[in-house]
Amino acid sequence: MTQREPIDGSSSLALARQASRDKTREQAGAFPTIKGNEPITEPKITGNVCLLASGKHPWGIVEKDATLIGGAPGAEITTPLRIVGVGCTFNGVTFVVADAENACVTLAPTARVMFIGCVFRRGITSSTRYVACEVGAKAIFSGCVFQAIPTIGFVV
Repeated sequence: MTQREPIDGSSSLALARQASRDKTREQAGAFPTIKGNEPITEPKITGNVCLLASGKHPWGIVEKDATLIGGAPGAEITTPLRIVGVGCTFNGVTFVVADAENACVTLAPTARVMFIGCVFRRGITSSTRYVACEVGAKAIFSGCVFQAIPTIGFVV
């Protein structure tokens, strides 16, 4: 493979690289950041992307395909989550469920999900799974942690 040199000997290659960096910065800033206790929405038909800021995020269901959710340190989804969409990815999100009857995440039969560096927390007395997969659901876990916390779910 040959390396191309600028035609006029000037810095046209440097300008092209700078334009590429500018476009990357522009696209990175386009990801909406959801603050704690703000509603999480999926406005597009497919390909929704957002970053959860540090704080508690109640959420109920992920319905759209190819949804990408990133979590800043301290971002927690604090209600049981049901995932229906195909090709969804969660990166660095903590799932916390205080009640003993629900899994942190439930995957519908159509769900195809990847969890990367996520943390799943539930009470130590909970008899449910961290993640419940209905027949047909598929999930990949990479670098995830599953914790049973003694202080979750107790009223003192």
